[in-house]
Amino acid sequence: MKRISATVATCFAVMFSHGCAAQSSRAPRDVYVSPYRMITPDEIKKIKNPPVKPEISATRLAQIRKNFADYRAAAYTDGIECKPDDDGVCQNRVTIYMYQWTDANGTFCMGLVPKFILIGGTPSAKPKRIIWELKPLDPTVPVVPAGSNFEFLGDGDHGILVFRNIGTGGNEQLKNGKRGSGPAGGGPPNMDPDKFHMMNMHTKIGTAAYLPIIVHKVPVGGDFEYGICGTPDPLIYNVN
Repeated sequence: MKRISATVATCFAVMFSHGCAAQSSRAPRDVYVSPYRMITPDEIKKIKNPPVKPEISATRLAQIRKNFADYRAAAYTDGIECKPDDDGVCQNRVTIYMYQWTDANGTFCMGLVPKFILIGGTPSAKPKRIIWELKPLDPTVPVVPAGSNFEFLGDGDHGILVFRNIGTGGNEQLKNGKRGSGPAGGGPPNMDPDKFHMMNMHTKIGTAAYLPIIVHKVPVGGDFEYGICGTPDPLIYNVN
């Protein structure tokens, strides 16, 4: 199985672009390409004196300033409140709706994520388990190409990247993220790739920020290629 070559920075870029396309270590195919066309090895050889510093025009910067807030807002759904059951599991799962489209530049995917998760009753003696799940925005529209699907990144269980935690020095509130919805009813843990769970120790008030890392898994010749989907960076609130 091929490892993902895209970096987390690619996801942040979606906040001021129109999405991330699937990419691969293989040569790009006609119907599945980068939003900026990948150049061929022969074209690379023809490049002479590539610029040391990229040239970013004032026009491009103006476009970023104009569209940044709009794109971020468009990728969010309404925030939700965690209502835990007796086992401390948030009963209302954090649903990320997957949207896919194809245009002249390629095939793209975006995860529409709740703007925040609100967890009241802090501090609490009982940790809370948050479960994220992926669902199609329109279940009647098949994912393309046929046989492909969306899933959380399983490489090192980085499907939810917490880049601003609550607490430090071993007292971090968000920890132990894993693919799947976790244990249920004393049986083996659920490890479905379209789900992800994480514990919130729920002992400190504060605000955390995270980035869902969602990939588009495409079967190709008995193997798989992976593309990364655009997502925003929502928040988790621990409040009284």
